[in-house]
Amino acid sequence: MDRLVVVDSDTLLYSTAAASEQRSVEVLHKPSGVCKSFANKTEFKKLMKEKGKEITDDYELTEKQEPEPIEHCLYSIKVQAENILERYAFDTVVFVAGDDANFRLDLLLPSRYKSNRSSTLRPVHLKEAHKYFSNKYKAVRGFQAEADDLVLTTASQGIAEGREVIVLSPDKDSRGFIGVKLGKYDTEESNLVLVQDMHEVQHSKEKGTKSYGVPWLCIQALTGDPSDFYKPTQLAGVKYGEVSAYKDLKDCKTPKECLEVVVRKYREWYPEDFVYTAWNGEQVESNWKHMLQLYWSCLKMKEREDDPLSAEEFFSKYGVDLE
Repeated sequence: MDRLVVVDSDTLLYSTAAASEQRSVEVLHKPSGVCKSFANKTEFKKLMKEKGKEITDDYELTEKQEPEPIEHCLYSIKVQAENILERYAFDTVVFVAGDDANFRLDLLLPSRYKSNRSSTLRPVHLKEAHKYFSNKYKAVRGFQAEADDLVLTTASQGIAEGREVIVLSPDKDSRGFIGVKLGKYDTEESNLVLVQDMHEVQHSKEKGTKSYGVPWLCIQALTGDPSDFYKPTQLAGVKYGEVSAYKDLKDCKTPKECLEVVVRKYREWYPEDFVYTAWNGEQVESNWKHMLQLYWSCLKMKEREDDPLSAEEFFSKYGVDLE
């Protein structure tokens, strides 16, 4: 049976569309009418800090985009896609790109899922890039879930059929896709990582706390994800980051031990029943188990279309009882 290669193409499209434009920040000092251009907000903030000046409402920042011709962007996308198809010419390649009606946006989190992206400037050519990619490479799109969910659902089906499955994805969520061989778009086959249940937890100043399989899911369950705008300790009022997660998980030898750390921390953070206000104003009755399930639904991708993402079911699989 031929191999199945599933390509999470969202980053490919976004990064290529972003690289196909020049961005700058125009800063207007309203009292004087003086307007200056900077490469980005960081450059402006650095200058103000060096001058010992505070950034007040007197400064109006406007982000500018100057895109290259759309043909440049689409050609670059084609080259990357064709390279993947050439490298896996004897395999079945499925491209996944885009999503719609993501159910996680309705989760009753204290801060709405991915709401930090609402003001993010998207590349000018991104929409056209998705349209082109979908038409030319028959890319499939996630519905009522994320592209990452569809990647794992497709991969899991391949594994169930007894096929060797390769996932090409730079997305951090894919590190929890147990059973696949994982790499980025240009990773050589010899460097693909077979994601197993248990992997060593590593930490460095440059890369933070990293792992694969169950330990990686536990890292996410403990620290959250700033890019998706969820943090499990938000309502607990405690500081807990990647270094803390590393210290708590580094000596674990089995998936069960990792998951027991997660349970212990959630019980510690939320020792009693409580009520909190969700992002939509709704009052939610909660406890440690409810909070674990809530954040588990954020981080765990679906293995099948009707996957309820039950934390209780997953933990029980490895011998950890949530009762």
